[in-house]
Amino acid sequence: MPRALVVDDHPENLYLLRALLEAHRYVVDEARDGAEALRRANHQPPDVIISDLLMPGVDGYTLLRYWRADPQFRDIPFLVYTATYTEPRDERLARALGADDFLIKPAEPDVIFERVQQVLRQHAGGERPAAGAIRPDERTLLEDYNEVIVRKLEKKAREAEQANRELRAEIAERRLAEERLRDSEERFRATFEQSAVGVAHLAADGRFTWVNQRLCEMTGYDRGALLQMTLLDLLPPAR
Repeated sequence: MPRALVVDDHPENLYLLRALLEAHRYVVDEARDGAEALRRANHQPPDVIISDLLMPGVDGYTLLRYWRADPQFRDIPFLVYTATYTEPRDERLARALGADDFLIKPAEPDVIFERVQQVLRQHAGGERPAAGAIRPDERTLLEDYNEVIVRKLEKKAREAEQANRELRAEIAERRLAEERLRDSEERFRATFEQSAVGVAHLAADGRFTWVNQRLCEMTGYDRGALLQMTLLDLLPPAR
């Protein structure tokens, strides 16, 4: 059976790719970053690799560079599957580094599998995608890689700042709501205590949970005593 190596730092993505490929009788190995992927591939080289790009440690771009530089792996098809690096320049860099295909998440399962089969057929027939032949010099690749990474980090920083602003606004709004609630409760308690009639809160079983001073005066019990009683305790005994 063919063997696939799937690389992603999100367990749910690994699960979906594993389920798809195993349903088509693939043996599937998993890795959560580029370093682990290289270790697993050295132990058991796959027939195809599907990798995310944005990962901690060794990212997908760096993994791709190592993959194509290693004589043991350079002829093994490499598919990029990403939800973060989705701009045309991101794909051009991946292609220049040697990616056979570039898919954007989420893709339909049948599309993913067909693309896997397509690159395997191309490699079996001695073909490589034309875009994979675009190989700028090392300095240009490094400059492109740095620019892509910096641009993505700047975007993430802007998104994080926006999320922080929204969180701060939500916290401020929640605090204001809590203050209004406390003010409302205080006004209610003041009204409750100053009422000229006896007022009480009762639990479902008839037990007093709160009483005002006027009810204490009317019944002759202090507040502590009333809170140990139920409404039935105040009713006159049946004759």
